[in-house]
Amino acid sequence: MLKLSEWLLNETYAEGGAKFEVELFGPEHGKLGSHATDGYAIHPERGHAGVEAGLPTKDYHQFNFSYDHKNQVWSAAANNVTLHNYLQDVEISGSRRKGLASHMEDMYGHGHQPSQRTRIKSNGQPETVNVQAGANAYNKMGSLHIDHVDVDMINKSYREVGKHYVKIKGHWLFHTGANPLKLPVQKFGLVKDPKRGFSLQTRDKKGRSSGKLTLPIKSDLKVDPRTKDIEGVREVLASAGAKFGRTPMGTQSSHMQDLGYEGDSSHIQVF
Repeated sequence: MLKLSEWLLNETYAEGGAKFEVELFGPEHGKLGSHATDGYAIHPERGHAGVEAGLPTKDYHQFNFSYDHKNQVWSAAANNVTLHNYLQDVEISGSRRKGLASHMEDMYGHGHQPSQRTRIKSNGQPETVNVQAGANAYNKMGSLHIDHVDVDMINKSYREVGKHYVKIKGHWLFHTGANPLKLPVQKFGLVKDPKRGFSLQTRDKKGRSSGKLTLPIKSDLKVDPRTKDIEGVREVLASAGAKFGRTPMGTQSSHMQDLGYEGDSSHIQVF
């Protein structure tokens, strides 16, 4: 089940991630994660492009896995087409098996059953949670980790949904291969000889058999001193005649005024 430390980490990330998005794109009404795209880079002539933003500890993607306890069959799926296809084909050094489902079968085996558990909600009331069979396999045997996930796959998975830029706090602003706004930034990637690189990891997410694509060692990610902090991002955007915003048009002036924005907002397109 989700441990207390995991709950605290999730809450800490949600708060820190939300503040970082506000710093980049300006404030907005609504909850963190309510939009598929965190924000946009906007150029007056070249148009707009989606930006994926977050802390180094973010989930770069999420996926689901399941164990059909009646037919004893493992499976894995993702909403993103490129990631979904990767899950079906992923191979592990030293194994002849192919696909995440086969690797889960090797690790977890069979015989797992769904169950129920009781958790206490934030209002102090108990709640019954249905726990899937795959989540119980994780709870019993731990997380399956597959390291050194193909970075080109990650870039493609972002491009296919219109995310052409990635900004990771404390690292830099990247493009994912196309760079349609011609920003003076490098391609999203890792340092030479990363220790673990990107990793697929299984978990129990409130009873669901869930997985994430994450970066276990943040120093594996490239760093560009020019765009490591928000001041550098402002300079790089200004040099290309571009700005950031919450929507393809920018950030509403009413949001900037009503919700407040502290500091220099010259990098934000306001309408």
